[in-house]
Amino acid sequence: MCNASAWVDDHEDAPSKGQQYDETAEEVEEVEDTAATASDDDEVYEVTDRSEDGAEIVRGKERPELAHHLQNDSSILALVHGGTSTPRPLPSRTSVTDGEVLEIDKAHMKHYAHFGYVYCMLLVRGVTRLVESDEDVLISGGGDGTIKIWKLAHGNQDITEVACLGEDDAESVLSMAVDGSFLYSSKLEGVVELWDLDTKQKLRVIKAHRGDVMTLQMGWGFLWSAGSTGFARKYSTVQYGKYQNSSQFNQQYHCVNRWKAHEGRILASAVTTYNGQQLYITGANDNSVSIWNITDRRLETRGRPEIADSQLMKSLQEFVSFKTISSRPDHAEDCRRGATFLRTLFKKHGAQTEMLNTSDGRNPVVYAKFRGNSETSSKRKKILFYGHYDVVPADNKQDKWIVDPFDMKGVNGYLYGRGVSDNKGPIMAALYGVVDLVLAQELESDITFLIEGEEESGSRGFKEAVRQHKDLLLARR
Repeated sequence: MCNASAWVDDHEDAPSKGQQYDETAEEVEEVEDTAATASDDDEVYEVTDRSEDGAEIVRGKERPELAHHLQNDSSILALVHGGTSTPRPLPSRTSVTDGEVLEIDKAHMKHYAHFGYVYCMLLVRGVTRLVESDEDVLISGGGDGTIKIWKLAHGNQDITEVACLGEDDAESVLSMAVDGSFLYSSKLEGVVELWDLDTKQKLRVIKAHRGDVMTLQMGWGFLWSAGSTGFARKYSTVQYGKYQNSSQFNQQYHCVNRWKAHEGRILASAVTTYNGQQLYITGANDNSVSIWNITDRRLETRGRPEIADSQLMKSLQEFVSFKTISSRPDHAEDCRRGATFLRTLFKKHGAQTEMLNTSDGRNPVVYAKFRGNSETSSKRKKILFYGHYDVVPADNKQDKWIVDPFDMKGVNGYLYGRGVSDNKGPIMAALYGVVDLVLAQELESDITFLIEGEEESGSRGFKEAVRQHKDLLLARR
């Protein structure tokens, strides 16, 4: 077996030495229920030679098919801690002299986690309000079409399921990638779904490939996908911070690059940075692993200038950068990111927070409550602050904006940016006013913030959300 490691530049052309591939040339392969897995006597791959064009030649043994290693129960989740409760003889090894046997405590195993094979798992932190931000959570995707979020076991506690997505969908989840509080999941027949982990709602369905999407990665502001036809693709996503292209007011998912990466089915991928180079790595059943240099030099010059040292100004600048235009479906992800940013900011400053779902999948309502001093708040009326994080469009077709409306700047003593006065600025002012009172121990009343995301579109779903969560809003403590 011979594995070639290919290094190519990734510009607007496909990263395959300048040759452009047409999507219509892709051949949809028949789905096979097999995959590769490592056996005990697999050799470690090592570079043994170089080809005429400088590519590294890697040699090793071929891996057996997955079917030879499947057990009767393929739906078990297990956390490996290295226990001693069940001693076992060491397996015989011919090519590995040093090793360690890992034992799994039964308390850390979850039988029938999925009604089917567990195809993919992610270990992440701080992606959902359902678990504390400093706790690790496990996300699993199964052959039953569900995505499950698990709170990991501690001591003798069991693994606990905290959320289940896609209960009405029976198509297998083949791969997953996390981007903040968003989760991308790949399916059969080229489908990629986008989920909001905070609200547990499906936001978008993307037709990404002609064949099955076998592997997903998030890296450097882009979604990287590869599948059964041997093609890899680079998709633009809704991004902020240093990966934001602020010159585009209307962002949609679209394929930036596509190229024929392998002759076989691409089974796995990874993204990493090495020696300042951004690398996308793909492995396929054509017995090859390819390494693609996809460094984008343009990102090195991007950055958001600081306009003030004030924490309020920094928060407002970031809040304005979210294109939370509720009237345009193509900005649904922006609205969700804006809501997540706001809820996280409230929680950071000590508020009790919730994300309240609305009907028909409309933008969620952010709930936050600050508790006043116990000796005075019980005798005083509660205060409700209502606001909205959505804004109207800010197209610059008539060149009336003197700055990018989603990149707040100060000019001649005034702040310019969409939502600075309606209504993101007032929300930030009220938030930090309350924070100052809390720090000075002078907050004498309970204050509840209720911030919706559909005010500019007729407050769709807001009334129903308030009625549904009436008990939460009226609770005294």
